[in-house]
Amino acid sequence: MSIYFLIVFDLLFLYLAKYLNQKLSIFEFKFFIFGNFLNFLIALIIFVGVTIIFIKKDAFYERKRSALLTFPAVITFFLLLAFFMTKINLNISSGYFLQQPVNKFVVDSVYFIFLVLQLMYLSYIWMLLIGRTEFLVIRSLVNAFILIIGFVGFAFFYSIFSMQDKYTGDENLTKADVAVVFGSAVFADNKPSPSLAKRVEKAVDLYQKGYVKKIQLTGGNAPGELSEAEVGYNVVKRFRVDLKDVTMEKKTSSTTEQVQFIKQNLVKKDKPKQIIVISDGFHLNRINEICYFNNIHPQLVPSELKLSWEKNIYYKLRESVGLIFFWLFAI
Repeated sequence: MSIYFLIVFDLLFLYLAKYLNQKLSIFEFKFFIFGNFLNFLIALIIFVGVTIIFIKKDAFYERKRSALLTFPAVITFFLLLAFFMTKINLNISSGYFLQQPVNKFVVDSVYFIFLVLQLMYLSYIWMLLIGRTEFLVIRSLVNAFILIIGFVGFAFFYSIFSMQDKYTGDENLTKADVAVVFGSAVFADNKPSPSLAKRVEKAVDLYQKGYVKKIQLTGGNAPGELSEAEVGYNVVKRFRVDLKDVTMEKKTSSTTEQVQFIKQNLVKKDKPKQIIVISDGFHLNRINEICYFNNIHPQLVPSELKLSWEKNIYYKLRESVGLIFFWLFAI
Protein backbone atom coordinates (compact mmCIF):
# COMPACT_ATOMS: atom_id res chain seq x y z
CA MET A 1 0.00 0.00 0.00
CA SER A 2 3.03 2.31 0.38
CA ILE A 3 3.15 2.47 -3.42
CA TYR A 4 -0.34 3.98 -3.51
CA PHE A 5 0.62 6.44 -0.80
CA LEU A 6 3.67 7.61 -2.75
CA ILE A 7 1.75 7.93 -6.04
CA VAL A 8 -0.94 10.06 -4.40
CA PHE A 9 1.60 11.98 -2.32
CA ASP A 10 3.65 12.85 -5.42
CA LEU A 11 0.60 14.15 -7.24
CA LEU A 12 -0.67 16.25 -4.35
CA PHE A 13 2.79 17.56 -3.45
CA LEU A 14 3.44 18.42 -7.10
CA TYR A 15 0.23 20.47 -7.18
CA LEU A 16 1.31 22.25 -4.00
CA ALA A 17 4.80 22.88 -5.41
CA LYS A 18 3.38 24.32 -8.64
CA TYR A 19 1.23 26.85 -6.83
CA LEU A 20 3.98 27.80 -4.41
CA ASN A 21 6.38 28.17 -7.36
CA GLN A 22 3.97 30.75 -8.76
CA LYS A 23 3.41 32.38 -5.34
CA LEU A 24 -0.22 31.29 -5.39
CA SER A 25 -2.37 29.69 -2.72
CA ILE A 26 -3.28 26.04 -3.24
CA PHE A 27 -6.87 27.20 -2.71
CA GLU A 28 -6.61 28.83 -6.15
CA PHE A 29 -6.15 25.36 -7.65
CA LYS A 30 -7.94 24.68 -10.95
CA PHE A 31 -8.09 21.05 -12.04
CA PHE A 32 -8.90 21.72 -15.68
CA ILE A 33 -5.83 23.83 -16.37
CA PHE A 34 -4.06 21.64 -18.92
CA GLY A 35 -0.87 21.11 -16.92
CA ASN A 36 -2.79 20.10 -13.79
CA PHE A 37 -4.87 17.63 -15.78
CA LEU A 38 -1.70 16.20 -17.39
CA ASN A 39 -0.14 15.64 -13.94
CA PHE A 40 -3.31 13.81 -12.89
CA LEU A 41 -3.41 11.69 -16.06
CA ILE A 42 0.19 10.48 -15.60
CA ALA A 43 -0.49 9.58 -11.96
CA LEU A 44 -3.76 7.86 -12.89
CA ILE A 45 -2.12 5.65 -15.53
CA ILE A 46 0.52 4.60 -12.98
CA PHE A 47 -2.14 4.00 -10.30
CA VAL A 48 -4.26 1.82 -12.58
CA GLY A 49 -1.24 -0.20 -13.72
CA VAL A 50 -0.10 -0.89 -10.16
CA THR A 51 -3.64 -1.90 -9.21
CA ILE A 52 -3.86 -4.43 -12.05
CA ILE A 53 -0.49 -5.92 -11.02
CA PHE A 54 -1.63 -6.36 -7.42
CA ILE A 55 -4.94 -7.91 -8.50
CA LYS A 56 -3.14 -10.51 -10.62
CA LYS A 57 -0.85 -11.61 -7.75
CA ASP A 58 1.31 -13.52 -10.21
CA ALA A 59 4.57 -15.07 -8.97
CA PHE A 60 6.49 -13.21 -11.67
CA TYR A 61 5.20 -9.86 -10.41
CA GLU A 62 6.13 -10.86 -6.88
CA ARG A 63 9.75 -11.18 -8.05
CA LYS A 64 9.55 -7.58 -9.33
CA ARG A 65 8.12 -6.27 -6.06
CA SER A 66 11.39 -4.64 -4.94
CA ALA A 67 11.63 -2.63 -8.15
CA LEU A 68 7.97 -1.68 -7.95
CA LEU A 69 8.57 -0.34 -4.44
CA THR A 70 11.94 1.31 -5.11
CA PHE A 71 10.90 3.33 -8.15
CA PRO A 72 8.24 5.45 -6.36
CA ALA A 73 10.60 6.18 -3.45
CA VAL A 74 13.33 7.45 -5.79
CA ILE A 75 10.77 9.47 -7.76
CA THR A 76 9.52 11.11 -4.56
CA PHE A 77 13.10 11.92 -3.50
CA PHE A 78 13.82 13.84 -6.71
CA LEU A 79 10.50 15.69 -6.53
CA LEU A 80 11.24 16.85 -2.97
CA LEU A 81 14.83 17.70 -3.89
CA ALA A 82 13.73 19.80 -6.88
CA PHE A 83 11.13 21.65 -4.84
CA PHE A 84 13.44 22.49 -1.95
CA MET A 85 16.14 23.62 -4.39
CA THR A 86 13.68 26.23 -5.67
CA LYS A 87 13.25 27.52 -2.12
CA ILE A 88 16.91 28.02 -1.25
CA ASN A 89 19.54 30.24 -2.81
CA LEU A 90 21.94 27.75 -4.36
CA ASN A 91 24.69 30.27 -5.19
CA ILE A 92 26.24 27.70 -7.52
CA SER A 93 27.20 30.29 -10.10
CA SER A 94 26.24 33.76 -11.24
CA GLY A 95 26.82 32.77 -14.85
CA TYR A 96 24.59 31.50 -17.63
CA PHE A 97 24.34 28.13 -19.35
CA LEU A 98 22.24 27.53 -22.48
CA GLN A 99 20.99 31.12 -22.18
CA GLN A 100 19.61 30.68 -18.66
CA PRO A 101 21.06 31.22 -15.18
CA VAL A 102 23.13 28.26 -13.98
CA ASN A 103 21.13 28.02 -10.74
CA LYS A 104 17.88 27.71 -12.69
CA PHE A 105 19.43 25.17 -15.06
CA VAL A 106 20.40 22.95 -12.09
CA VAL A 107 16.88 23.08 -10.61
CA ASP A 108 15.32 22.38 -14.03
CA SER A 109 17.66 19.40 -14.42
CA VAL A 110 16.45 17.85 -11.15
CA TYR A 111 12.82 18.34 -12.19
CA PHE A 112 13.73 16.70 -15.52
CA ILE A 113 15.20 13.68 -13.72
CA PHE A 114 11.95 13.42 -11.74
CA LEU A 115 9.96 13.45 -14.99
CA VAL A 116 12.17 10.82 -16.64
CA LEU A 117 11.87 8.53 -13.62
CA GLN A 118 8.11 9.00 -13.40
CA LEU A 119 7.65 8.13 -17.08
CA MET A 120 10.09 5.23 -16.75
CA TYR A 121 7.95 3.87 -13.93
CA LEU A 122 4.80 4.26 -15.99
CA SER A 123 6.43 2.38 -18.87
CA TYR A 124 7.94 -0.26 -16.56
CA ILE A 125 4.54 -1.12 -15.10
CA TRP A 126 2.69 -1.39 -18.39
CA MET A 127 5.47 -3.32 -20.12
CA LEU A 128 5.27 -5.83 -17.26
CA LEU A 129 1.54 -6.12 -17.85
CA ILE A 130 1.86 -6.77 -21.58
CA GLY A 131 4.73 -9.23 -21.10
CA ARG A 132 7.57 -7.19 -22.65
CA THR A 133 10.12 -8.08 -19.98
CA GLU A 134 13.38 -8.26 -21.97
CA PHE A 135 15.78 -5.39 -21.10
CA LEU A 136 12.95 -3.94 -19.06
CA VAL A 137 14.80 -1.02 -17.46
CA ILE A 138 16.52 0.05 -20.68
CA ARG A 139 13.27 -0.14 -22.63
CA SER A 140 11.51 1.84 -19.93
CA LEU A 141 14.16 4.55 -20.16
CA VAL A 142 13.87 4.69 -23.96
CA ASN A 143 10.08 4.85 -23.72
CA ALA A 144 10.33 7.69 -21.19
CA PHE A 145 12.34 9.76 -23.67
CA ILE A 146 9.92 8.87 -26.46
CA LEU A 147 7.05 10.15 -24.30
CA ILE A 148 8.96 13.36 -23.54
CA ILE A 149 9.61 13.90 -27.25
CA GLY A 150 5.89 13.34 -27.80
CA PHE A 151 5.05 15.96 -25.17
CA VAL A 152 7.39 18.46 -26.84
CA GLY A 153 5.87 17.69 -30.23
CA PHE A 154 2.39 18.29 -28.84
CA ALA A 155 3.50 21.59 -27.28
CA PHE A 156 5.13 22.60 -30.59
CA PHE A 157 1.95 22.13 -32.61
CA TYR A 158 -0.17 23.57 -29.81
CA SER A 159 1.95 26.72 -29.98
CA ILE A 160 1.50 26.99 -33.73
CA PHE A 161 -2.25 26.45 -33.87
CA SER A 162 -3.51 27.88 -30.58
CA MET A 163 -1.97 31.34 -30.52
CA GLN A 164 -3.03 33.04 -33.72
CA ASP A 165 -6.39 34.10 -32.29
CA LYS A 166 -4.71 35.35 -29.09
CA TYR A 167 -2.42 37.85 -30.80
CA THR A 168 -3.81 41.36 -30.83
CA GLY A 169 -3.10 43.27 -34.04
CA ASP A 170 -2.79 47.04 -33.86
CA GLU A 171 -6.22 47.47 -35.43
CA ASN A 172 -7.85 45.49 -32.56
CA LEU A 173 -5.87 46.89 -29.64
CA THR A 174 -7.61 48.47 -26.69
CA LYS A 175 -5.72 51.42 -25.25
CA ALA A 176 -3.74 50.44 -22.17
CA ASP A 177 -1.82 52.05 -19.34
CA VAL A 178 1.50 50.35 -19.99
CA ALA A 179 3.35 48.20 -22.51
CA VAL A 180 5.51 45.63 -20.74
CA VAL A 181 8.53 44.57 -22.78
CA PHE A 182 9.87 41.15 -21.81
CA GLY A 183 13.66 41.02 -21.71
CA SER A 184 15.85 39.22 -24.20
CA ALA A 185 19.54 38.57 -24.78
CA VAL A 186 22.23 41.23 -24.67
CA PHE A 187 25.23 40.79 -26.97
CA ALA A 188 28.87 41.77 -26.40
CA ASP A 189 29.56 45.43 -25.65
CA ASN A 190 26.01 45.78 -24.32
CA LYS A 191 24.42 45.65 -27.74
CA PRO A 192 20.78 44.56 -27.90
CA SER A 193 20.04 41.30 -29.65
CA PRO A 194 17.68 41.64 -32.65
CA SER A 195 14.97 40.11 -30.45
CA LEU A 196 15.36 42.73 -27.71
CA ALA A 197 15.61 45.60 -30.18
CA LYS A 198 12.43 44.57 -32.03
CA ARG A 199 10.45 44.15 -28.80
CA VAL A 200 11.44 47.63 -27.65
CA GLU A 201 10.75 49.15 -31.07
CA LYS A 202 7.25 47.67 -31.01
CA ALA A 203 6.61 49.23 -27.60
CA VAL A 204 7.84 52.60 -28.89
CA ASP A 205 5.56 52.28 -31.91
CA LEU A 206 2.51 51.64 -29.70
CA TYR A 207 3.52 54.55 -27.44
CA GLN A 208 3.87 56.95 -30.35
CA LYS A 209 0.49 55.85 -31.76
CA GLY A 210 -1.16 56.53 -28.41
CA TYR A 211 -2.05 52.94 -27.54
CA VAL A 212 -0.06 53.06 -24.28
CA LYS A 213 0.88 55.81 -21.86
CA LYS A 214 4.03 54.22 -20.48
CA ILE A 215 6.66 51.63 -21.34
CA GLN A 216 7.90 49.13 -18.76
CA LEU A 217 11.20 47.41 -19.60
CA THR A 218 12.10 44.18 -17.79
CA GLY A 219 15.10 41.90 -17.52
CA GLY A 220 18.24 41.44 -15.44
CA ASN A 221 21.79 40.86 -16.56
CA ALA A 222 24.60 38.38 -16.86
CA PRO A 223 27.89 39.23 -15.10
CA GLY A 224 29.72 42.16 -16.71
CA GLU A 225 26.75 43.30 -18.77
CA LEU A 226 24.15 45.99 -18.51
CA SER A 227 20.75 44.58 -17.66
CA GLU A 228 18.35 43.75 -20.48
CA ALA A 229 16.14 46.59 -19.25
CA GLU A 230 19.01 49.10 -19.38
CA VAL A 231 20.02 48.03 -22.88
CA GLY A 232 16.36 48.31 -23.89
CA TYR A 233 16.33 51.81 -22.40
CA ASN A 234 19.26 52.74 -24.64
CA VAL A 235 17.19 51.60 -27.62
CA VAL A 236 14.25 53.75 -26.49
CA LYS A 237 16.50 56.81 -26.37
CA ARG A 238 16.96 56.62 -30.14
CA PHE A 239 13.30 57.58 -30.61
CA ARG A 240 11.07 60.49 -29.73
CA VAL A 241 9.82 59.27 -26.37
CA ASP A 242 9.41 61.19 -23.12
CA LEU A 243 11.83 59.22 -20.96
CA LYS A 244 9.76 60.03 -17.87
CA ASP A 245 7.24 57.54 -19.30
CA VAL A 246 9.81 54.72 -19.38
CA THR A 247 10.58 52.60 -16.31
CA MET A 248 13.00 49.73 -15.79
CA GLU A 249 12.89 46.50 -13.78
CA LYS A 250 16.44 45.06 -13.58
CA LYS A 251 16.24 41.91 -11.41
CA THR A 252 14.14 39.30 -13.22
CA SER A 253 15.92 36.58 -15.15
CA SER A 254 13.09 34.42 -16.52
CA THR A 255 9.69 34.63 -18.15
CA THR A 256 8.03 33.38 -14.97
CA GLU A 257 9.72 36.09 -12.89
CA GLN A 258 8.61 38.76 -15.35
CA VAL A 259 5.00 37.58 -15.13
CA GLN A 260 5.37 37.66 -11.34
CA PHE A 261 6.63 41.26 -11.62
CA ILE A 262 3.50 42.19 -13.58
CA LYS A 263 1.27 40.50 -11.03
CA GLN A 264 2.90 42.01 -7.98
CA ASN A 265 3.57 45.52 -9.29
CA LEU A 266 1.05 46.26 -12.02
CA VAL A 267 -2.01 44.12 -11.30
CA LYS A 268 -2.27 43.76 -7.51
CA LYS A 269 -2.06 47.48 -6.72
CA ASP A 270 -5.04 49.54 -5.61
CA LYS A 271 -5.44 50.74 -9.19
CA PRO A 272 -4.74 47.77 -11.47
CA LYS A 273 -3.37 48.73 -14.85
CA GLN A 274 -4.50 47.71 -18.31
CA ILE A 275 -1.48 45.94 -19.74
CA ILE A 276 -0.07 45.11 -23.15
CA VAL A 277 2.67 42.45 -23.16
CA ILE A 278 5.19 42.58 -25.98
CA SER A 279 7.52 39.75 -26.95
CA ASP A 280 8.38 37.68 -30.00
CA GLY A 281 5.65 35.56 -31.51
CA PHE A 282 7.33 32.27 -30.58
CA HIS A 283 7.53 33.41 -26.93
CA LEU A 284 3.99 34.68 -26.43
CA ASN A 285 2.36 31.27 -26.05
CA ARG A 286 4.35 30.44 -22.92
CA ILE A 287 3.72 33.93 -21.57
CA ASN A 288 0.01 33.42 -22.17
CA GLU A 289 0.00 30.08 -20.32
CA ILE A 290 1.86 31.54 -17.32
CA CYS A 291 -0.43 34.57 -17.22
CA TYR A 292 -3.54 32.38 -17.40
CA PHE A 293 -2.23 30.21 -14.53
CA ASN A 294 -1.83 33.43 -12.52
CA ASN A 295 -5.24 34.76 -13.54
CA ILE A 296 -3.72 37.65 -15.50
CA HIS A 297 -5.19 38.56 -18.88
CA PRO A 298 -3.06 41.10 -20.75
CA GLN A 299 -3.27 41.89 -24.44
CA LEU A 300 -0.52 40.00 -26.28
CA VAL A 301 1.32 41.79 -29.07
CA PRO A 302 4.12 40.13 -31.08
CA SER A 303 7.20 42.06 -32.09
CA GLU A 304 8.06 42.38 -35.76
CA LEU A 305 11.13 40.18 -35.51
CA LYS A 306 11.81 38.30 -38.74
CA LEU A 307 13.56 34.94 -38.50
CA SER A 308 14.82 32.40 -41.01
CA TRP A 309 12.77 29.22 -41.03
CA GLU A 310 15.64 27.34 -39.31
CA LYS A 311 15.80 29.82 -36.42
CA ASN A 312 12.02 29.97 -36.24
CA ILE A 313 11.85 26.18 -35.80
CA TYR A 314 14.69 26.26 -33.24
CA TYR A 315 13.10 28.94 -31.08
CA LYS A 316 9.67 27.30 -31.25
CA LEU A 317 11.16 23.97 -30.18
CA ARG A 318 12.99 25.65 -27.31
CA GLU A 319 9.80 27.37 -26.22
CA SER A 320 7.95 24.05 -26.47
CA VAL A 321 10.38 22.53 -23.96
CA GLY A 322 9.83 25.54 -21.70
CA LEU A 323 6.08 25.15 -22.06
CA ILE A 324 6.21 21.48 -21.04
CA PHE A 325 8.24 22.42 -17.95
CA PHE A 326 5.68 25.05 -17.08
CA TRP A 327 2.70 22.77 -17.64
CA LEU A 328 4.18 20.01 -15.49
CA PHE A 329 6.04 21.99 -12.81
CA ALA A 330 5.00 25.66 -13.07
CA ILE A 331 8.62 26.80 -13.39
